[in-house]
Amino acid sequence: MNSTFQDIFIHGPHPLLVINGIIDDESSYIMDNVKFKNITTSSKAILKFTYNNVYLNDIEVEKISCTGDSYDTSFILFNSGENENTISITNSNIRNSSSNGPFIKRIGEYNKFILKNTSINYVTSYGPIIESLSKKQEIEISNLDFNYNINSNKYECGSIHFCNDLTIFVKNSTFSKNECKNNGGAICLNDITNMEGNFDSNIFHNNKAINGGGLYLKDEIISNHIIDNNNNNNNNNNNNNTIIFENNIFKENIATNAGGAIYSNYSQLHFAITKNNQITMNKAEIMGGGVYSLHSKDKKLFNFEKNFDIRNNTVESFINNYESRFELKNLQIYANPNTYSMVFLIENYHGNIKMNFKKIKINVSDCKDNQVKMYYNNILYCENAKCKKGCPVDEKAVCVPYYTALVNDINMNQCKCNIGWEGENCHNKIFINFR
Repeated sequence: MNSTFQDIFIHGPHPLLVINGIIDDESSYIMDNVKFKNITTSSKAILKFTYNNVYLNDIEVEKISCTGDSYDTSFILFNSGENENTISITNSNIRNSSSNGPFIKRIGEYNKFILKNTSINYVTSYGPIIESLSKKQEIEISNLDFNYNINSNKYECGSIHFCNDLTIFVKNSTFSKNECKNNGGAICLNDITNMEGNFDSNIFHNNKAINGGGLYLKDEIISNHIIDNNNNNNNNNNNNNTIIFENNIFKENIATNAGGAIYSNYSQLHFAITKNNQITMNKAEIMGGGVYSLHSKDKKLFNFEKNFDIRNNTVESFINNYESRFELKNLQIYANPNTYSMVFLIENYHGNIKMNFKKIKINVSDCKDNQVKMYYNNILYCENAKCKKGCPVDEKAVCVPYYTALVNDINMNQCKCNIGWEGENCHNKIFINFR
């Protein structure tokens, strides 16, 4: 049945050992002025709410220890089920607690999460302090003080972690001196399929992570391909991808790899509406002291030409406000044999770029003895000679071309045995008689 809890105080001189949790049913709850102190549990959750709305107001949480199975124990576990349900935490104080999994965890198809006028300080968890794995979720965070919290799981992203289809509003909140052993010192938004967001008047100060000391963003990955929402036509009718980023301060955040303040591999960030943001005095040890994008700066970073104060961010004491990385993978060059100098051209950018490296010279060699010279638009390329099936090429034989150019004839090319082998298909070893 639906219940209302008021003026309840759970406390003792010694920790209370809870085996099965305090709440575990499918009712709707309203809790007001409730205190949870000195509780140790080995259960899945102290408060487990299922398939209904939950409203927690003026709750005080202190010295909670969730010692259950790794990454499978929480203080609050909220399962919204298949229908839309809401969990609201307001005017509350959570501090000096620990969990062997996410401290507050939400699952289910679609849910709303409201977190207002609340402090969460000195919480250590093996995973994010707040996490939602729901497929579609609405998040409203305002007037949150979130400080000195640690995600000690090096495989899990963010001190606060949201993913999938997001509508997220974060306003008038402070995230200070939080640490994640993975990415996203304060907030991690990854596996994003769609996002409507508003970040307004927040402070990210002195947070630390491997990538994205303050904020980490990343598109969804399916079958090793990143979904670029610019080109994802499957959900065009539903994708809003409207992001407002105003009056935010990122200061003195740290990344041990890249993106001292922000790390972005999110393809919609360049569409963000920005105003009066500051990114100052952040640092990274490798790349992007202020902001870093893995690939396309023009797609996955803010438009820094407008409404940004970005300065004094460093990589190993050198000024480096924002950066992207250029990679040459699986590069193939088709050219006639000669020596060439590579010339780099940057698309989608019309400013001045200093190429701080010497000319790169490349020698294009002629074809090898086991290759046939072929031409496409008068440009030479080399094709390995083809021999009949049964020729153990790369093991006991080489395929030698009959023609050196233009024709690669499998019936004319010769299967030539390597030294030490003989026979029709080079299957017979040659033995030396030393008598």
